[in-house]
Amino acid sequence: MKLKYLILIVVLMAGMTACSQSRGGRSGGRDEGGPPPDRKQELQTPDEKITVLTKRLNLTSDQVEQIRPVLKEEYDELKKIEESDEDSKDIEKRRSDIDWIIYKKMNKILTEEQMYLYLQYVESQKKTETSSGKSGRGGSGGGRGGPPGGGGGRF
Repeated sequence: MKLKYLILIVVLMAGMTACSQSRGGRSGGRDEGGPPPDRKQELQTPDEKITVLTKRLNLTSDQVEQIRPVLKEEYDELKKIEESDEDSKDIEKRRSDIDWIIYKKMNKILTEEQMYLYLQYVESQKKTETSSGKSGRGGSGGGRGGPPGGGGGRF
């Protein structure tokens, strides 16, 4: 069973890496001659995210209280990125760092099954952002939802 989780994580991370590389490969993630990507997007608030995750992951009230400050931290950091005027490579690095920190904190709170469902949720959010023409919260969409390189965790 753990092998299935590990394989899923590796596959998800490979897909996220390929996606972020393909978006950031041309002139900082911009189309030739096009305007800079729109970084002003609505971020999902911590309370909105808790509502969704509580339903999807069947969180206990104790887990909700543990997750709340983690999601607030993520929201605050992504808001800073959204308001910054950094170039897309710096944004991608910062997003990746935030993602890794949040992943580690969530991994300590959630069960293995919940973590699996959480990673699926994160991946579905990335696909939604990509398919709707959004470039990700920070402009270039850095790797989200798991550790850089796909390792670690309880898996």
